[in-house]
Amino acid sequence: MTFSEGLSLLIQALQAIVPATQWLGVFLGALAYWVIPSQWRLRALLPISLLVVALGYNRWPLLPLLAIVLGAAVYVATPVCIRRTGAARAVIIAVTAIFCLLHGLLGLLTFTDVLAFTGVTDRVAIAQCGTVVLFGYLRLIHWIVDRQRLATATILGTSQTGDPSETQVWNFLSWLVFFPTFTSLPLVRSQEFSVMQSHTLERRHIVRGIKHAAQLLIKSILIAGMFTQVSQVSAIYRPFEFGVQDVWIGLIVNTLIFFLGFTGYVDFALFAGCMLGFDLPDNFARCDRLLLNGRARDFWRDWNYTVTRWLKDYIYIPLGGIRKHPQRNTLLTMIFCGLWHSVSILGALWGVMLGGMMLAEHWWTRARIKGVIKFPQAPLPVRAVLWLVAFGVVQMAQVPFAYTTENIGGLFRLYGRMIGAG
Repeated sequence: MTFSEGLSLLIQALQAIVPATQWLGVFLGALAYWVIPSQWRLRALLPISLLVVALGYNRWPLLPLLAIVLGAAVYVATPVCIRRTGAARAVIIAVTAIFCLLHGLLGLLTFTDVLAFTGVTDRVAIAQCGTVVLFGYLRLIHWIVDRQRLATATILGTSQTGDPSETQVWNFLSWLVFFPTFTSLPLVRSQEFSVMQSHTLERRHIVRGIKHAAQLLIKSILIAGMFTQVSQVSAIYRPFEFGVQDVWIGLIVNTLIFFLGFTGYVDFALFAGCMLGFDLPDNFARCDRLLLNGRARDFWRDWNYTVTRWLKDYIYIPLGGIRKHPQRNTLLTMIFCGLWHSVSILGALWGVMLGGMMLAEHWWTRARIKGVIKFPQAPLPVRAVLWLVAFGVVQMAQVPFAYTTENIGGLFRLYGRMIGAG
């Protein structure tokens, strides 16, 4: 291999998670942001975000505009609904219905040819719109619920004076389509958004940005290496062409690829935020801590902090939290999580699998404490590997079409091959 060939492979590897156009878009967006006088920067975020998402992120140009239209409608409808009925339940139902409708349309566009006449490809439907719909829904719901809680606290005379910019529709829309988080994580509350801004690019922003950029590049190289050097990567697509051992290896490798890719893209969002002087919250624990978790409870504590916080604040605690029927609340919360990923029977079953794992682990732990089960605890490395395998099995069920390129029958064939069928 010549030097130029090696350099070309390295450049391709570094773009395994984030293409060069997105890096360029972030740098140009940050440059435009800092050139603008400080008193206008927050107002400039909206047009800058629209340009970066449409051009730098290569997203469908109508996508952020549609998000703005829906966001503006929610912004106007929520206080009206609260004033008339005392609650924003109707707005929450409407936003949820729109989310389910969009989820169904994405499925029709991706897995059938019913809507082929629209000219929208499956690449646009899932890769470009899917995450925006998922995370945009969570952002809107938390804003609606927080506004309702603020209104209730005001009536009771217990509210605190908030940031006045929170009431301004421009800053609301800037938060909604903020380009570091619009297409990905972390989730940031609207009232946290303005106070994150720094009027200067400080040393801590640069240091943290370099750290996340370095993590992203390392993960990109690892993913590229696994794709090109590990033959078992294809085992989950064509399980019957591989041995049972290779299918299990493929399961773990593809789970690691998903893990590195997901956390790597969030690293990019945190890097982009740092370039703008925003202290976005970390969304994952360190890789070594995540991979060494030996319990489902610990894993979900360290995985996807901001979405876990959302599920806790808006689903688990309103159901009763730990005070009333905690096992039931855990299961219902994870079922909602499954339906959020996929509005379907498969999504609900995926949530049941996640919740069932946590409940089974809780029962096992209590039984060991009470002496009902006298079974020695496995060493942490063994438990970590077993949990990684369990997570991989569940991960395959989350989006079977993305892994098997078939229907649900392909998923069952994969599982069958894992236990020696065929």
